Amino acid sequence: MISTSAVLLRRLTLFDDTLKNLRSGLDKGPIISFVQAVMWFVSNYYIALLCVAIISFYNLAFMNMGNSIFQLKSKKEYKGRVMSVYAFLNQGSTPIGNFYAGSVMERFGGIWGFPSCGLISIVLLLLLFIFNKETINKWLYD
Repeated sequence: MISTSAVLLRRLTLFDDTLKNLRSGLDKGPIISFVQAVMWFVSNYYIALLCVAIISFYNLAFMNMGNSIFQLKSKKEYKGRVMSVYAFLNQGSTPIGNFYAGSVMERFGGIWGFPSCGLISIVLLLLLFIFNKETINKWLYD
């Protein structure tokens, strides 16, 4: 599965216009959040495995797309700085999410791990889209 997604992502990032990648990438966050929230209703092992595979694929696609856009859009003299900030946001913020998910699961049980992360990210995405509507429209349509 990883090699298939890597081939698809390579095609997306190498041959398509960067702005087109940005437009197609805005759906990945909400998809990941929605599938995580839906995990609360899943009790079958195989359906849960399918949901985790979907989350993993879209997360990998989102991370690779973001990495490519940052590298393609940044000026050569700032590439190192931009990539260090990207790496910090991508990997440095992981303990914050782990603390949140662990606290929720410790308090309410393991079944709330994925759904709580999905629900909080849906709320944050909605706030982001509401308060930054002009900027997002500029990215998409200019």
